[in-house]
Amino acid sequence: MMSHSCIKRTFLFAFLFVATFFYSCSSLISDLEKEEKSKSSEPTKYIGQPSVTISAVSQEDVVVESVEQGTDFVLKAEGVKGENDTGSLKYQWYTNSTASYSAENPGTAISGANKSSYIVKTSEETEVGAHFYYCRVESSLDENAFAISNVLTVVVNEKTPIINAFDIVISGISENFTVSSGKNFTVSVNAYVPEGSGKGTLTYQWYSASSSSDSRGTLISGETNASLTSSYTLTAEDSKTLYYFCVVTNTILDNGDGGNKSTSEVSSVVSVTVNNAINANVPTASSSFQNVTTVIDNIAASYTVSVSASAGTGDGRGNLSYQWYKSQAADVDGQMIAGKTESSLTVESSELASVKTYFYYCIVTNTISDNGDGGQKSASTKAGPYSIDVRAITLAKEPQINRSPVDVIVDGESSEDVELSVVAVSGAGEGSGILSYQWYKSSSSSAEGIAISGANSDSYPVSRSSITKTGSYYYCKVTNTIDDYGVQRTATKDTVPVKVSLVSIGNKHPSTGDYSQTNTDTSSPIGATVGSSNTSFVLYSKNATKVLLEIYQNPYGDALPKYDYWMEKDSNDYWRVTVKGNLTGAIYAFRCWGPNWTYSDEWQRGGSSIGFISDCDSNGNRFNPNKVLFDPYAKEITHDPSNKDALSHSPSTEKPYNALSTGADFRNYDTGKIAPKGYIISDSTSYGTKPGIPQKDAIIYEAHVRGITKHSSTANLSSLLSGYSQFDAVQDIPSEYRGTYKGASYLVPYLKALGINTIELLPVHETDNDANPDDGPGGNFWGYMTFDYFAPDRRYSYDKTPGGPTKEFKEMVKAFHDAGMEVYLDVVYNHSGEGGPWNGSKDNNAQVTVVSMRGIDNSTYYSLVPSDKSAYWETTGCGNNLQCDNPYVRGFILDSLEYWIDEMGVDGFRFDLATVLGREYSSSSSGWDYNLNAATTVKIAELGKAKNVEMIAESWDCGGNSYQVGNFPDGWAGWNGYYRDSIRAFVGNGAERAAISYTDGIYGSLNHFGAEEPSVNFVVAHDGFTLADLCSYSGAGNALNGTLQWPFGPSDGGNGDNNSLGTGTEAASNRQRARNYFAMQMFSAGIPMIVYGDEFGRTQNGNNNPYNIDSVATWNNYSMVATDSPHTVSTGSDGKAECGTYTDKFGTFANTEGKNGNFDFARFVMNERLNNESLRQITGADAPIEWYSTAGVKGWVDSGCKKAVMINGSGAKNGGTYYMMINMTGYDASFTFPSPSSGKEWTRIVDTGTWAETNCNYWEETDTSYRRDSSSTYSVGPYTVTILKQVADSPTCATPVISGTSPFETSTQITIDCSTEGAKIYYTLDGNTPSEENGTLYTGAFTVTEKTSVKAIAVSDGYKASSVASKIFYVKGQVSESSKTAVMLQGFNWDSAPRGASTYWYKWYDIMANNGTQIGKTFDYVWFPSPCKTNTASSEGYGPTEWFDFNNCYGTETQLKNAISSISPAKAVADIVVNHREGYSSWGDFANPTLNVVKGSNYKAICSDDEGFTSEPEYMGKVGANMRGAKDTGATYGPSRDLDHTNTDVQNGIKEYLSRLKAVGFEGWRYDFVKGFDGLYVGQYNSASSPSFAVGEYWPGTDDGGGYFSASNPSGWENKIKNWISRTQTGGYKTKAFDFVLKGIFNDIFGCSYTGGSNSASNNFSYLASTATLVNSMPEYAVTFVDNHDTGSTQGHWKLPDTAVPASYAYILTHPGYPCVAWQHYFSYAESGNSSNAGSGQYISGNRAGTDGDGNSITLRELIDILIELRKNLAVECDSSIEFLSSTSTCYAAKVTGQNGAFIVTLGTSLYNCSDSDYSLVASGTNYKVWQSGGKSSSKCRTPVITISGGKAIITCGTEGAAIKYGFSSGAMNGTYSAPVTMTDGQTIYAYATKDGLEDSGVASKTYTALQTFKATSSATWITNNGCVVFAWCWGGGAGEGAWYAGNSDSSGGFTWEAPGDITHFLLARCIKGTTVPDWENKSDTPGRVYNKTDDYPTESGVTQYSVSWD
Repeated sequence: MMSHSCIKRTFLFAFLFVATFFYSCSSLISDLEKEEKSKSSEPTKYIGQPSVTISAVSQEDVVVESVEQGTDFVLKAEGVKGENDTGSLKYQWYTNSTASYSAENPGTAISGANKSSYIVKTSEETEVGAHFYYCRVESSLDENAFAISNVLTVVVNEKTPIINAFDIVISGISENFTVSSGKNFTVSVNAYVPEGSGKGTLTYQWYSASSSSDSRGTLISGETNASLTSSYTLTAEDSKTLYYFCVVTNTILDNGDGGNKSTSEVSSVVSVTVNNAINANVPTASSSFQNVTTVIDNIAASYTVSVSASAGTGDGRGNLSYQWYKSQAADVDGQMIAGKTESSLTVESSELASVKTYFYYCIVTNTISDNGDGGQKSASTKAGPYSIDVRAITLAKEPQINRSPVDVIVDGESSEDVELSVVAVSGAGEGSGILSYQWYKSSSSSAEGIAISGANSDSYPVSRSSITKTGSYYYCKVTNTIDDYGVQRTATKDTVPVKVSLVSIGNKHPSTGDYSQTNTDTSSPIGATVGSSNTSFVLYSKNATKVLLEIYQNPYGDALPKYDYWMEKDSNDYWRVTVKGNLTGAIYAFRCWGPNWTYSDEWQRGGSSIGFISDCDSNGNRFNPNKVLFDPYAKEITHDPSNKDALSHSPSTEKPYNALSTGADFRNYDTGKIAPKGYIISDSTSYGTKPGIPQKDAIIYEAHVRGITKHSSTANLSSLLSGYSQFDAVQDIPSEYRGTYKGASYLVPYLKALGINTIELLPVHETDNDANPDDGPGGNFWGYMTFDYFAPDRRYSYDKTPGGPTKEFKEMVKAFHDAGMEVYLDVVYNHSGEGGPWNGSKDNNAQVTVVSMRGIDNSTYYSLVPSDKSAYWETTGCGNNLQCDNPYVRGFILDSLEYWIDEMGVDGFRFDLATVLGREYSSSSSGWDYNLNAATTVKIAELGKAKNVEMIAESWDCGGNSYQVGNFPDGWAGWNGYYRDSIRAFVGNGAERAAISYTDGIYGSLNHFGAEEPSVNFVVAHDGFTLADLCSYSGAGNALNGTLQWPFGPSDGGNGDNNSLGTGTEAASNRQRARNYFAMQMFSAGIPMIVYGDEFGRTQNGNNNPYNIDSVATWNNYSMVATDSPHTVSTGSDGKAECGTYTDKFGTFANTEGKNGNFDFARFVMNERLNNESLRQITGADAPIEWYSTAGVKGWVDSGCKKAVMINGSGAKNGGTYYMMINMTGYDASFTFPSPSSGKEWTRIVDTGTWAETNCNYWEETDTSYRRDSSSTYSVGPYTVTILKQVADSPTCATPVISGTSPFETSTQITIDCSTEGAKIYYTLDGNTPSEENGTLYTGAFTVTEKTSVKAIAVSDGYKASSVASKIFYVKGQVSESSKTAVMLQGFNWDSAPRGASTYWYKWYDIMANNGTQIGKTFDYVWFPSPCKTNTASSEGYGPTEWFDFNNCYGTETQLKNAISSISPAKAVADIVVNHREGYSSWGDFANPTLNVVKGSNYKAICSDDEGFTSEPEYMGKVGANMRGAKDTGATYGPSRDLDHTNTDVQNGIKEYLSRLKAVGFEGWRYDFVKGFDGLYVGQYNSASSPSFAVGEYWPGTDDGGGYFSASNPSGWENKIKNWISRTQTGGYKTKAFDFVLKGIFNDIFGCSYTGGSNSASNNFSYLASTATLVNSMPEYAVTFVDNHDTGSTQGHWKLPDTAVPASYAYILTHPGYPCVAWQHYFSYAESGNSSNAGSGQYISGNRAGTDGDGNSITLRELIDILIELRKNLAVECDSSIEFLSSTSTCYAAKVTGQNGAFIVTLGTSLYNCSDSDYSLVASGTNYKVWQSGGKSSSKCRTPVITISGGKAIITCGTEGAAIKYGFSSGAMNGTYSAPVTMTDGQTIYAYATKDGLEDSGVASKTYTALQTFKATSSATWITNNGCVVFAWCWGGGAGEGAWYAGNSDSSGGFTWEAPGDITHFLLARCIKGTTVPDWENKSDTPGRVYNKTDDYPTESGVTQYSVSWD
């Protein structure tokens, strides 16, 4: 182990706070209360405390810390009102004498300073130094709601004087003089500037002048010295006078202070006269004397000034004389000093008695002899002046002490020196100088100190060795020294003496004042509690023997605390101490001793082993005083144990975290520098008003605080959501708030719009996540290692200051509450973050983490193994269990919960591994067993009820008997694991692999839950896959965890259960699965919970355990919302955690708006649930759940993977009424839904199928695209959920009428009309269904010139959209049908190449060719017999031998090709027999191809369970199992060898076979006996060969589990066929199938014959409406038939009676699907070449089939021709709609609507009568009739149809292009109809149709009837009892879709009312008194409720009185 040495640091423990320390507001408030006794009452609870901060700014609003005298500044206060304060804030400014506020020094109020700002004016008289200010604010409504600001320091400095250049004093200039011509002369000037700051550099400039008065002159270039030398020579003149002057300038440095930096002075003008005489020279004089400046107390005895002069040379030189003068100023003439005529002058000190400047100068004169020539004989000059400046004395300023040293208490354990320091200034201006320091030491604060040698700097280190407990005093003498013109002057000031002393452990705190110990408060609650003047500390420890409280200066880095205190133990094992002062914000912790580590006075901090006995004793005590412990009740802690900054101070440098543990290597490490500690928190932030949402109404969003806002996409949240109008209120999240509570509050509008009303946050209790990396896995992202159960995690707070997380968390809660949303927390009371032993038995469990509870009282807090209390009894997998049955721990948990409820505003909790809380110690098991009535879980439930807070259990842990789902005390809710498992199996596994449970909380009774224990329904949670990944990744759930790379992994662990994607693995299936989960979850009974990001498909790339991943993998990337390809977006670019790429498992949504369709879908279904009470967990009689069968019959039926449920919102609970249809099979499933309530209709709101992605899979309830007002059917797609909702009925726009000529020659004009007035018509010409969005608005007729499909709808406000009208217009000669209208001919029968009758062989292909023209003209596809070579014993082709040889008993390959060519344009479909094969020459040899079968040695191509393996032992017995194929995947086929389709040789051989058939000319396949092998392979073969038509023969039976056919219960056959179709889709090509269920129904209705017997006819025609048939449920995959080569023909397995054949064709040729006509039903025996071994009996095409529309007798073939032609003309397609008109046992009738018209067909013993004049009878016969509209040609116009609606007549005609003539009498029809005609009551309108070339139609008429009086009579004399009233609901005619009509009832049971005379139906309703409009939904005794009603009654024309019966 490495050795460690302490790092020296200095720790100062001050009794006094330094000036820069700011009190917290709450502390200042407490002190202020001491002062203001009159205001001692507590603030009202309704107005919270305000807050305030202040600053000082200049007038320019720039923050200042210091100003100069004379500069004003502004104090500004920023006040924030407290909670619920609707008043205003009042301000008062104060000055103070110190930088801190206290009751003893509260400062002085500034008069008039009572606004939020105050201007402080300073002047030159303002005191220099620090000035202190603070502001008090209070509410105008409550004076006790106030706050004190921080104390602000502003330093006032001396005003810096403005420096101006001094004025120049010109003390002298040459006197006027005369000079001889030509002789040099000099003019000079003497200038003087006084000493001082304004003295600068002198410069000179000489000028010549024109006279003595010329002040402008002329500048003399270059003459810039103090003297000018020149000469002048006379010429003609006798004399000349020259004039000169000088400008002198004083310039000083410009320092920017705005002063005048230069001054100038102009000298007087000097005249120089030039003549020709001899003149005296002007003498020159100079002196070495330096002007003197001195102070009055330092004047010399005398000063001597000497002048050196010269008279020059030549004639002008004479004798020099001197005279001294004394003057008052440099520039004034002085007074001659008598007798002073020498060249020097001595000035005595006595002459300098005054403070002033003395000036002296000397006049020197040169005199020559006068020779009478008129010259100047004397000349003088001035020497000087010379100054002696006597100044007053300047004193040194006293130093200003800005910061003094403070008292220091040194920990007795410390070995470090203590540094004392002082901060001082000497000021500015006069008297400021240089500071010096000298430190002194004394024995008392008043004693004179002794100078400390060498201690002469501004700081002094006091040696630790010199510090004693009694202490010494130190002060510093600060000296300011100045130089006063040679005199040293000083001023001194001493600092206040401070005491430096030692203190022992537990006594290191002040003796008085704040932080001093006071009397113990024995009533304080546990934890740290702040009172009015004291702070109490209470800690529980039953087993501790000594406890030390420590107060720290810093969160980490301090080896020693600032203060410490011994705590006292009371009789209840609570340790207490009370400390003076409001210690809010202080940092505190504990050290504890106990039996395993006893206390000794010799123990010291820093790593002492004194007192150690053991790391853990036999009682489980783990006390260790080296470990600093935070309070389990701390409201905040400073940091996490793994905080990197803290651990940088760890004494364990190799593994810093180890220092927090025990054990031999680490027990002695002192953790004071690194351990987390508690903050003392006082906070009054409001969390708003709790919404009180009933738990059953919750929609829970499980979220991670950081995960929901950390991603960079949150910066653009508003723009990303701009495509969704519901999210307009969403705001962008500032980057600094991302990942915080503050950031989470920004998400409120997003979640609100999403439909969420409850957010459940993953653990926010302080956990160990400070060190979570941002560039790789590691750490603790989820947060399930709780350390402090009272503290909000600081990492999630933007405000990380003490109290910041608490305040910010509550502000977040308030944001949710204000929006009506609740906040739940995920809490972890089962174990703590201290974990378990690090090394287990390797070190006897010695090494454990000790940061809190373990070091405080290990055996109280944790469950210990009874036999070895060093070990932890745990069932959490996290190393420890909290001992939840311990009374103290129970109270601890309840206290924590109450704190979060009452103080933090939390509304509910989810308890992690909650079973632990219900475990109680059992002596019998020596462990903790679950108890339903455990005190802890019961108490938690009671708390929840008392506080109206939700308690949700994760009802399991990792121990025995832990799965307690639904088995918690009343009052608990629970995560419903049964629900999760059931719904995952049902939705994810695929068809019939799992059925949904009725009892596990899906829709039925809640077997495990109830009203007292609500079910929380979840599909996924945080600890597993996201929903997108659940839907996208198959196999072991944790398969990818360890292989994923950052940022998606790697992770370890995770659930390894298999995740099945049985419903498809492609992206579209993944998306659909997610929608299925959302739809079912939101419509399940219970409380839904989703995981954050699931709404838009957040992916973790398959990681199902990313507990250690803090990256884009676990963050919401909202960019996924704004795209239709969510998994292709960038992971982001903001930092190391946003990198990599998503694995795209969702692909692209099919909407055209670029939306994330699942996001919009999730929003829709969640809002639907949110807004409807019926979608709740409601049990008992109030439950709205009603189960239905797929046939629409009420009652529970276990239909496997098809479910239907009614959620009835008209019962005891309000809300919507829904009908949900769930199809978890792989094929379409038809559901019949019941009729809606009266006055209601069903509208589709959800369909999760991929087809609906264009609509994001939902429709608003106002949408009218799918409305049904009666019982109907809906085809629910594979793995699809469809939901209908009841809405108020509304009228429907009339269907548009499309008119035009078809077929046409070259063009036709198209017109579209609608009889709904004001309706708009939208149409399409491309075959797409029109809508307002994609259709073209019809504005008038248009022309088409080619084949065109016209579709139109009509829309109008207040109406549902009309049905779609459609019509196809063809060019003459153009083929009219599409592939969807195709009809197939079976091109052979069983007798076409009969076995054993070779006479008839090799002819059939030619027979087909002979009939080719007729075939091609009538049919679209022709089914050929098996084209390959076959065993002649099976000449019909079903025992194939050589696939690649196309010569067989039907003919040669050449004949085959000719037949295919002859049937053109019909397409050839080959009969593909690949389930089995015959041997080439014997049982077990294959040829052409061999499929690698080698006779006797390799049979891998043959199924190993083929019958041949026992029947042919001579071949099969020779090979082992390894040379045999796989087992058969389907039913066996005895006659031939079953092929193993899993074998690639078989697969490749079949694909080659199909390829060769295409080369021959085949375009489609009919697969034989497909129940013999998996449909998957048919899908693969079709995918490889791309046929234009493919169908499989799946004929169920007992050999495949389908059983015998039953028309009353055909589901066995239905499921087999539909599952096969689904499997083909899995193989890559969804394939059609023969509708054997329909064939079975034909046989049941009409009877059938078979070899050896027959079945009688049931004549139950209702079976034809069964949704078990493909034609009624999956028509586009249905190939319908009457008989074929197997069932009919001569084989006769299942043959219909000949008399039933026409009716059967009347059905299949008028219905959707692909009809297949049998050869023998269409062609005659002669046309078939008389080629039949059985004779002509089967050929019935010439049999009479009935009559045509004109009554002419027709044959079967003629019937088939008529119906095929009409099918094409009407464009009836494979998926055309069917409307059942009757489905009784005696009568089936249906309307089948094609693109150009419709069939009405009826079959039965009592046929339906079509009275609609728009339909014409086209065929009728035994048991059938067929009508058609819109397609039959006629020589006569169709009779018009008149409809009257809203008083207007609408007239239409089925004859295209016909004109309609109308009038109001049958003899006067002269008007031409163009628009609806207004009618009057009783008026009759007549109309007929006319068109050139056609006979006029018959006349139609209609009479309009207005309101008419109706009467109903009954025997119900009680209908008026109790004031009840009766209403009539009428519909039809003028009442339209239906309306209520009031009337009068009488006591005899009669009721009279008025309604439109042409109503068609009515019923009566008896309602509660006061009703004005009946309300079917009203079940309460309030107006509107319907008590009784009658049946529906049809009206009869002209009848107004009816007899009725009441229920």
